[in-house]
Amino acid sequence: MPPRARRLALAAGSAAALLLAALACLVHVPVGELAATGHRLLLPGWHLRAPLAAVFRFPAAGDLTLPLEEARSREGARIPYRLQVSYEADAGALLPRAEALARGGLEGALEEELEALRAELGRRSAADLRAGPLPPDLEGFLRQGLGGAGLTPTRLTLVAAGGEGPSSQAGGGPDAPRLEAAGTGVRVLLIGLDGADWSLAEPLMAAGEMPALAGLLRRGSRAVLRSYDPMMSPLLWTTVVTGVGPDRHGVADFLAYGADGDRRLPISSRFRRVPALWNLTGRAGLRAGFVGWWASHPAEAVDGFMVSHMVPFRGPRISAMGAVHPPSYLDQVASRLVAPSEVPDSLLAEILQATPAEIAAGRRAADAGAPEKPSAEGEDPVAFTLRALTQGLNTLALGEDLLARDLDLVGLYFEGIDLMGHRFQHCLPPRMSLCPEEDWRRYRDAVPAFYRLQDRWLARLLAAAGEGWTVMVVSDHGFASGGERPARFFPFTTGQPVEWHRRDGIFAAAGPGIAAGNNLAPVTLFDIAPTILALMGLPVASDLEGEVLARALEPDFRQQFPVRTIPTYGARSVEADTAAGAVDPEAQEELLRLLQGLGYVGDESGGTGAAPRAAGRLAPGPERPTVTYHRNLATYHLNRGEFTAAEASLRAALALKPLPKTYQLLAETLVELGRPGDAVAALESGMEAFPDLALENVLWAVEILVGQGR
Repeated sequence: MPPRARRLALAAGSAAALLLAALACLVHVPVGELAATGHRLLLPGWHLRAPLAAVFRFPAAGDLTLPLEEARSREGARIPYRLQVSYEADAGALLPRAEALARGGLEGALEEELEALRAELGRRSAADLRAGPLPPDLEGFLRQGLGGAGLTPTRLTLVAAGGEGPSSQAGGGPDAPRLEAAGTGVRVLLIGLDGADWSLAEPLMAAGEMPALAGLLRRGSRAVLRSYDPMMSPLLWTTVVTGVGPDRHGVADFLAYGADGDRRLPISSRFRRVPALWNLTGRAGLRAGFVGWWASHPAEAVDGFMVSHMVPFRGPRISAMGAVHPPSYLDQVASRLVAPSEVPDSLLAEILQATPAEIAAGRRAADAGAPEKPSAEGEDPVAFTLRALTQGLNTLALGEDLLARDLDLVGLYFEGIDLMGHRFQHCLPPRMSLCPEEDWRRYRDAVPAFYRLQDRWLARLLAAAGEGWTVMVVSDHGFASGGERPARFFPFTTGQPVEWHRRDGIFAAAGPGIAAGNNLAPVTLFDIAPTILALMGLPVASDLEGEVLARALEPDFRQQFPVRTIPTYGARSVEADTAAGAVDPEAQEELLRLLQGLGYVGDESGGTGAAPRAAGRLAPGPERPTVTYHRNLATYHLNRGEFTAAEASLRAALALKPLPKTYQLLAETLVELGRPGDAVAALESGMEAFPDLALENVLWAVEILVGQGR
């Protein structure tokens, strides 16, 4: 090589090395998180760190699980619990612990507080300690200690520390003991509004545009409802009706591989390993009716009625295969169901501005089903909105029918607010650059208009229920609005829709047994099932992860019907609950396409992305988890600090299909477990399988090796 060329090459190499070194020293802290490195605590934004210095990032408000397995009671018995803490971080108070945070994470920074707690538990009797809310004096002790350390607790709960698997799961098989109801006389109407958010509902209520919800709040209690990651509907709504997380209830993705191999289809009710509310009420001699709940197809044999999630958006086009229980119920209500072509023009006009030609084309597209290939600009607005309206109108009709029957618990799932958010949230005021001027003019009121419509539907349900029902309205998560919205991608971008979700959803309840005028501290998805069970007088299993919302209950009700507990609900028998009948392949395919259009489902390499067209019988347990299923479980475990369980889920994902993101997550997990050598090995395996793995991972591997002195 000529001398000049050699000098230029050396200069270019040196510049590249300097650039790489500079990049390795940059740290980005996203909004809503904090980070610690060295003796510094980093606020959201870009920062420089010392070369090779460890960085620990954590949510500014989140959940933390602290192990107590080494604690012993006064009698010497092991305390089989973990402490779950919902917290808000105080950056100023955390600053003195920055070095400990960077070195050992939140658990390492709280080492002194954990030791003090174990010592305090050692002064107590084992009989005084059980899963659930902490005794007031112990809660005060912890609030003082954690608050002084910089984490202000918003919630403290002891939960069972048992492992995963059927023996540690709440369940209900054919031989499970019958549950005895206390005879409270309370009937519950549970209304799920996917994606509903106080930040949009409150201005509408203040303007008098959501009078039904506003009236419910005046008569009852309300709270922010905290979700968990990953914020995906099947996981979250299954937690609502089971009281446990996806690691225990088993529903951890939108899709599963079918029995025929690589084809993917919507996840079925067979994946749920624990009993839901509709199973437990039946064991107590009570009757339930549920409509449209995620992962409820094929419909389970319940004491009452089960309308699977395939029915509301298909309407009269649904086949009877696995759609409802009892099967005869579909014939009874078929005349009340509508197809997209039957949605009134006047109702559509409340949501969208569209020409007659656009409406006619949208009706044809909606009746044909979701498009096979989603557009980068989003599905046709008219067709999409007609499908959202169809789902809501059919759920409303079925809900009014069930409320007229002799039932003790009715659950209705409305998806429209979330659907409209994923199609039009970027066109909400203030206008984003993502929303073209013409779309802004026509669609900026689409989401608020659907909130107003949903409130009218709520009013009809309240009228159908009458005064004798306790009504509970919940959402699984909120939706970003205003300046919180992601600026770089649409809410329907494949692989990105959950980035538009907000952790804070809504909770509202009113009626018999509910205290009026309460604005509660944040509640969680895990609290809904135990609270409903307590209202209905059923015993609450101690191995549920939530708690009865005692603050939401009337004092007289709490005194007359104190919460009763049992250790567990036993094991669910899928074979006993669900008939091995055929399923509707067209319904499966349409739901899959809808999920693709929303951005929830992309092409997981190795699958066709299409549901089977030929009907097939679902023998017990033929479906298999997807890669995303295992990665979702890993995300759930990582957010709870359960790194060993996260490693197992990630290795299961790699065994199914190696993907770059999985290697990256595995390396991060192994670092958290104190195994840097294994983390480097994971990155090296990823780089061998995927030579174009991101440069930052190469730098990270070098950083780990240098830190080990290798």
